[in-house]
Amino acid sequence: MRDEDVGNLKIYKNPSDGYIVTEKKIPMKLVEEMGTIGASNGWVATLNDGVVCLQDDLNPYASDIDPKRISLPPLVTLPHCQTQIVTNVAMSSSSPEDDDCVVAIKFLGSQLSLCRPARSSEWTNIKITDPSFFSSRVMYSKRDEMFSMPASRATYIGSWSLGEHGDTPKIQKLRFQEFPELVQSEWELLDLCSKSEHLVESRLTGETFLVKWYTKRCIRWKGRMLTQRFMVFKIDEDGNAVFTSDIGDLCIFLSEAEPFCVRAPKSPNRVFFLGHDYSGVVNLHDYYPSINGFVSSANNSHASPPALEAFFSETAYARKATVLFFSLMGFRSLILQCLITTVIPQRGLTARFFSSSLSYKLPCRTMGARHCGTSVRDGDIGNLEVSNYGFDAIFATEKKVPMELLKEMGTVGSSHGWVATLKDGVLSLQDDLNPNASDINPKRISLPPLVTLPHCQTQIVTNIAMSSSCPEDEDCIVAVKFLGPQLSLCRPARRNSEWTNIKITDSSFFNSHVMYSKRDEMFSMPSSEGDYIGSWDIGEHIHNRKVQKLRFRNLPQLVKTEWELLDSCCRSEHLVESRSTGETFLVKWYTKRNSDNGKMKTERFMVFNIDQEGNAEYTTDIGEICIFLSKAESFCLPASFDDGYDNYINFFGIDHCGSATVSNCFLLIEYSSSSITAPYWIPPNLD
Repeated sequence: MRDEDVGNLKIYKNPSDGYIVTEKKIPMKLVEEMGTIGASNGWVATLNDGVVCLQDDLNPYASDIDPKRISLPPLVTLPHCQTQIVTNVAMSSSSPEDDDCVVAIKFLGSQLSLCRPARSSEWTNIKITDPSFFSSRVMYSKRDEMFSMPASRATYIGSWSLGEHGDTPKIQKLRFQEFPELVQSEWELLDLCSKSEHLVESRLTGETFLVKWYTKRCIRWKGRMLTQRFMVFKIDEDGNAVFTSDIGDLCIFLSEAEPFCVRAPKSPNRVFFLGHDYSGVVNLHDYYPSINGFVSSANNSHASPPALEAFFSETAYARKATVLFFSLMGFRSLILQCLITTVIPQRGLTARFFSSSLSYKLPCRTMGARHCGTSVRDGDIGNLEVSNYGFDAIFATEKKVPMELLKEMGTVGSSHGWVATLKDGVLSLQDDLNPNASDINPKRISLPPLVTLPHCQTQIVTNIAMSSSCPEDEDCIVAVKFLGPQLSLCRPARRNSEWTNIKITDSSFFNSHVMYSKRDEMFSMPSSEGDYIGSWDIGEHIHNRKVQKLRFRNLPQLVKTEWELLDSCCRSEHLVESRSTGETFLVKWYTKRNSDNGKMKTERFMVFNIDQEGNAEYTTDIGEICIFLSKAESFCLPASFDDGYDNYINFFGIDHCGSATVSNCFLLIEYSSSSITAPYWIPPNLD
């Protein structure tokens, strides 16, 4: 039998109506978890063994006797990319059988792949270097004949095609205008939300809209997501993004499929939305959703909760004036969410160099290496360059390090001064970039080969964390958080050590940074909204995480322009524990790309002191300690390590670094730097 287990396709017309059970038979495997990876123009995509297939099985008007199933060329994974987790799929026309139809697949991370299925085709693979696009959703613009996606927080749009804009995107800077008038409590709510940005084009009017979709997890509703608000901006050809509550007689449809816009005179000016466990509709005059129901699979014994979401437009099915959409579950989109406004004039970080043969005072920052020769063991080597927390000098040490570690993706994370490398599925921990460790006999510890869980990936690492300062300690546990659902733990010093692999089902943790809590003896990470914390260990909380709901209090009073700036920023959440005081802090780091030089700029920090009951109190005083943020595991130190500068945040990114006082988040020393491939703070021994 062709499809073995089959079922009757269920659809519904709008969120308030019940299901319609059609007579169409579909393969039940399509509605299992990760049965499909996206949809566009009524075609769903599946991914098996590195091959994407486009199918019309879930189109209620397509034949179930002779369904169309088109296999695309085998995927090619670019270096330092992954092709297991898909953000979404888009198509340039309504059928992949059209000769000129181009299919675009946006993978989570840096790869975008394009092909023409109807031709003797192969993939055109594009590596996107700007991390602001790593979680973006792609759409096809009929007007521009390009595939476009908004950057994280939607401050600009990147567009690609199979022509001149293959590897170098066309960039359009957006200028937001006429934000709605919101009170403090409304802005506070939006700041706690996950936010996704969706580009949608009306092919009838030629208009382009940017929709900001704000969602928040509701603990009272079994942790399901709840839509809090939409903001719709009309984008003109000059990049003006004007807030609007009136899109005329149009309706916008958002789901895990490529979004679309149609004319609907009987129900105009609405956004219909569909998530993996909720759906609804909002009249844009009201801003807030009038229906926020939950999608249930109670009548489906084969799927819980539903696994695919897609909409079909009336233009695709002229026989029906009603816009049909179906919901059978799907992979949730991942949202990379990621203020200090007075910046001291930038100074180059390479202006002052010093040489040092002495033991270097920690903490310090790894800045690079100056090539000095070759060795049999390491090939090209260089003198390690580090900088202190004063940000005004770089020290060229006498320590020799492999230049390979300073290449792009030479390392994938750091904790306690140990950097991690990833080659051929094997993670290694090395002390090469610790200026006080030996370069004659560096320690390099290979961990067990990685095991990739189903529907996960182990090529792109978010960060690593360790339970003690040395992986050679008998009880030391190393945690590796991969981009997406997988968290892996192991004890390197144990004989026959192997990975304990955890699949995190809550998509709010897919982009989170992991840290180790000495107090709780667990690995913890904040959700993308930052409103709750998940914790895991190798004991009872391996697969059933411990969840702590946070209650935010005493948020700062900001004016409208400040909230608008925050809304346009990328936001990342970082948990950090002070081992000297036993306190836990949640730091919200707001950054924005500088349109002049393309580098990131820190706009603000917000720091919250979290007690054991989950109260997250906004604070401007963390006492006589300093917080250190970078691509390494975050840490706190007493002010005595920082020459008396207490109540500070020292931060270090790929292309900018600086220091901010927690007491006055609008005062900041910030420097723009050349690209740093290993932007890590190296701490002293914290144990």
